[in-house]
Formats: sequence, C-alpha cells, structure tokens
Amino acid sequence: PTLARLARLQRGVAAAINADGRWRETLTVPASSMLSCYGAGGRYRKHTDNSRGADGVCGNARALTCICYLNLDWAAEDGGALRIYDESGGDTVEITPAAGRVVVFDSFLEHEVLEARR
Repeated sequence: PTLARLARLQRGVAAAINADGRWRETLTVPASSMLSCYGAGGRYRKHTDNSRGADGVCGNARALTCICYLNLDWAAEDGGALRIYDESGGDTVEITPAAGRVVVFDSFLEHEVLEARR
C-alpha cells in the first residue's frame, strides 16, 4: 500500500508540473522505482541521474529525481543527508532524511548521500 501511494504521489507531482507549463518538457512517470537503504557507513558518491553526451543527447529519460524518505525515528545526527550542488557546482543544499519528506530536483544536478551513522 505504501509503494502504491508513492506511485500516486509521483504521478500527481508530474501532473502538477505539466499543468503549470513552465518545465522544459512533458513529464511522465516510469513503471519502476529505485529503493535504497543505507546502513551505518553507507553513502552514495557525488553523481547525476542524467547527463548529455557530446552530441547533446540525454543519457536517459529521467528529467526530475523524486526522493521520498521512509526512515522512521531518524535524527540529523544519524547522517545520511542528501547534498545537492547548484549548477555551477559551488553552493550546496543539505536535506535531512526525515520520514515522509519528499524532495524533487532536476536530474542533471550533481548530488550525493552523505555517510549514514546508524
């Protein structure tokens, strides 16, 4: 039931962005999602979820990344924050993985998951 609600949430976010009309392309939601669980010492190094080749063609169809945190009883000192870099790679935003929080960002932005401590 929770995953079905998450899929509905993703479709709702895409529909709202499409209705707004300011995003660079029409969004669709894939049939599958990625689930991740990081234990103590786990992290995900700096990367993008999409990129363009020298010919300008996208590496995949992902335009936005949508993360929904499901971890109960998690505190900032437990680590595992999401760090998103601005387009220049300089400024960053760190987001604590609080249960129920949904984060949506451009898939071309570099980001990483900082080390979890539990």
